[in-house]
This record gives sequence, structure tokens and C-alpha cells, in this order.
Amino acid sequence: MQVPVKFIKLMMMTTSNSDGEALTALRKANALLAEANVNWEEFLKLVGTSNAVTAPKSKQPTPPWEDGDGFHNVGPSGIKYTDADEINALFEKAFAKTRPTSSFREFLESVHGWWEANGFLTEKQYFAIRKSALR
Repeated sequence: MQVPVKFIKLMMMTTSNSDGEALTALRKANALLAEANVNWEEFLKLVGTSNAVTAPKSKQPTPPWEDGDGFHNVGPSGIKYTDADEINALFEKAFAKTRPTSSFREFLESVHGWWEANGFLTEKQYFAIRKSALR
């Protein structure tokens, strides 16, 4: 998951010595999560699947499900979701329920691009899209 730059900046602001600035940043981050209909636990689990916000590659152990070029093609469960009719319907519903300017829409577009390029979703991608579509 690609974390929006705005969210990263807000998290950096929470380290401010000014309690007011830190609290405001945290509240704005909470608002972004609420806009995406994701709670902190779900967000951190999604982010935990991305190398974009974790330690540099050289400092990470290589998970058994990762191929040689550092590209995760499946999650630890190894399940690939490929039912095109179901997945396309879930994307259609999820996009219809998400505001065009929301940060969650960026996530949806990213996963949709993955789906179109690879023809499958990982377990975490599938359940994130399913949850969004069925909420």
C-alpha cells in the first residue's frame, strides 16, 4: 500500500513539541482514515504489507513468499483471487461508494491497476476491496 504523502507529513507532525500541533496532526490523520473507512488496526495491517514504509530492503529478512526481485506476488497464505466477475463487481461497487478525492480512492486505483496488470489479487487486497464494496 502506498501511504499518501499528506498522511506521512501528519504523522511526522505528531512528534512536535507543541501539544496543540501534535494533537491537531493526529486528529487530521484520524479524519483521513475515517474518510477511507479504515480504522488504525486495518490501516497498519495494510501498510505492513508494503515495503514503501518499512525498513530498507537490506535490513529486512526475505519472506518466503517473496520472489527474487523483491516483488510480493502473493501474501503469506499464497492464495490468489482470480474470479474476474466477482472482483470486477467488487471494484465497481467500491468505486461507486468512494469519493473521487479521497485517499482511499487512490488505494483502490492502485489495487485496480495491480488487478489489471497481474490478473489476480492477494488475500489482503481482495479482502480490503471486498470490505469497501460491501460496507
